[in-house]
Amino acid sequence: MGTGLRGSAALLAALVASSGVAGRAAAQAQPQGPPGAPVEPIPVYRELAAPAPPPVMVHRTRKGLMLAGFVTFGAAHAAALFFSLYSDCSTRETPAETSNCHEASDRFWIPFVGPWLAYSADHGTSSHPAQDGAVAVVWGLIQVAVAIMVIAGGIGRDVPARSPPRPHAMWDVVPTAGRDGAGVALRAAF
Repeated sequence: MGTGLRGSAALLAALVASSGVAGRAAAQAQPQGPPGAPVEPIPVYRELAAPAPPPVMVHRTRKGLMLAGFVTFGAAHAAALFFSLYSDCSTRETPAETSNCHEASDRFWIPFVGPWLAYSADHGTSSHPAQDGAVAVVWGLIQVAVAIMVIAGGIGRDVPARSPPRPHAMWDVVPTAGRDGAGVALRAAF
């Protein structure tokens, strides 16, 4: 029992000694001023400045994307219409093949899916089915892609509002009058 009491006394002495060392270290960390002057405590935290407000957003359409879509669609569909009007179905051997060819050519008038419908109508009688299929797929995808461009341009996006434009430099010619006579002066504002 004597060792337990000695161990407790040693532990208590170590705690008291360490608290005295910690207290002296804390006292030394405080800024020292002239005797009697108030000492400002060290701040534990500092307040951050308020974050900047988010920019004002406005919704704008993408006119350039829409214009590019309309122009590309016009060119692709015009080519399809030209092909439909001037396709040479006279090289077909039988009247049924010629009729199939005319029916397929007429389907080019339908936007977006017309090339695919034309390929499906004339698929069996074509002399180059692999090339016709590739052309139909690419032609149809171009028309669908430009439709997506036009829709995306029309939907638009949110962008930061523009600041008002700076006024341009102004130049004026001003008549002047004085003791020595009349004249003109150039007045400029930047």
